[in-house]
Amino acid sequence: MDRDTALREVDSVRYATTLGTNALIEGKGPRIAALVTHGFEDTIPLSRGRGYGEGLDTVRQGDMPNAQRPEPLVPRKLIRSIKERIDSVGEVLVPVMYDDVRQQVRELVDNGAEAIVVALTNATENSAHEERVLEIILEEYPTHELGSIPVLLSSQVSGRKGEYVRATATIVDAFLHATMFHALNQLSSNLRDSGYTKPMLVIHNSGGMAQSNSTDALQTIHSGPIAGVGAAQHLSESTGLGDVVSMDMGGTSFDIGLVPEGGVRHYDFQPTIGRWMVSAPMIHLNTLGAGGGSIAGFNRIHHSIQIGPESAGSDPGPACYDRGGVQPTVTDADLILGYLDPDNYANWHIQLNKKRSVYAIEETLCD
Repeated sequence: MDRDTALREVDSVRYATTLGTNALIEGKGPRIAALVTHGFEDTIPLSRGRGYGEGLDTVRQGDMPNAQRPEPLVPRKLIRSIKERIDSVGEVLVPVMYDDVRQQVRELVDNGAEAIVVALTNATENSAHEERVLEIILEEYPTHELGSIPVLLSSQVSGRKGEYVRATATIVDAFLHATMFHALNQLSSNLRDSGYTKPMLVIHNSGGMAQSNSTDALQTIHSGPIAGVGAAQHLSESTGLGDVVSMDMGGTSFDIGLVPEGGVRHYDFQPTIGRWMVSAPMIHLNTLGAGGGSIAGFNRIHHSIQIGPESAGSDPGPACYDRGGVQPTVTDADLILGYLDPDNYANWHIQLNKKRSVYAIEETLCD
């Protein structure tokens, strides 16, 4: 059966991906700017004092004097405040001022902002001010004009209290917005061109799924391995295996999930994505930045090998793929160690070149 015939007859296409996870691990995203309530300019960079330890393993969390905060997704110079205030029960104390918002937004755009996050105090109790800010930005930079940029409201991304985690969730969503928007649109277009006329479903990191127009970029993080957790649960229930450990190794990350007997899933209600805590509940995973395409480097000061976070991806891929990659990866090491069969890899569709792996490792890791 050819592809077009299969897609015309298939009941449902459900897409799970680690594209967002990979973009975060590699730090590939637009310049994010943030608009906050006046007086709360440092809420995001301070991260409630926990930013030093979030996302680190237990050993490094115990070595706080040497801990470093992660590179911020929003530089301090791209955080601006506006004069407005809503109290804890949603009553307006200081209304939004049009000229103030317009001035701050123009400064952000002049400083290179490619996406804007609006995270105002108590927006979960009353989102009117965030919505008004969005209206003002769209008046200045309409979506039909070249200068338009994505604007994300924290009250729409997360309805849960907690200024820092709500703002961080929106920032991560904005960081991945363009990547996921183009990827999902391209996939939907390819499916339509191949005869699939039904809506494509995107698997969420909560374990559910929805159409792409009802999906935030934040909900796609880890959706690939979480789909694997669902498959492991089905396998456990249908075969009586009991407790199962689910592992998913991709090009950039290695993800580990737990499936207890009985099907009760473990959730993180304020998970840490990379080094940032967010307020978007998702199925619990342990993620390591060490996939098949993760690039190895040698630290000559400490005489140690570092894996990732940079990845060769699938194009050009590991050096042994013989597609132009020149840096050593985990896959190259696996080939040299004999874990991979160069003559029977990917059902003979990819011929592995061991000489390329040896050359890449010797050039990079050896004196």
